[in-house]
Amino acid sequence: MRRAISVDGTFLKSKFRGMLLVATCQDANLQIYPLAFGIVDSENDASWTWFFNKLFQILGMLEGLVFISDRKDSIHKTIKIVYPNAHHGCCMWHLQLNIKSNYHRIDILPFFMAIAKEYSLISFEKSMANLYRKSSAVGEYLEKKVGYKF
Repeated sequence: MRRAISVDGTFLKSKFRGMLLVATCQDANLQIYPLAFGIVDSENDASWTWFFNKLFQILGMLEGLVFISDRKDSIHKTIKIVYPNAHHGCCMWHLQLNIKSNYHRIDILPFFMAIAKEYSLISFEKSMANLYRKSSAVGEYLEKKVGYKF
């Protein structure tokens, strides 16, 4: 298992309602598979705490662990408590949707997606500088949401 785990929740639309919480990851062949899932009443602090505690019972504390999510407050708080040494990143798909809907700047999306896929710090910083020149508002949003400091 690669040490990057994606977590998210989705509504159950049957007569029972509730939420399905899921953790997925990749293997060495880049195949995505479910690691854990749970059904809860709603997506809140208590539900995510329960889910991450169960995940911790399975995995324990792994060095270099990264969680990827839509950065909902409940997920963010719980990761800090249950996995204090893990890094928590934001899903580029969710960020892209937020940029598109909040700033109505479709022209920025190709720049953002290129930045999200950068692997060297130098290239990343050059790309971020270009994005700031195109839209300082989007750059400031990324600082606030993701924690990037330019």
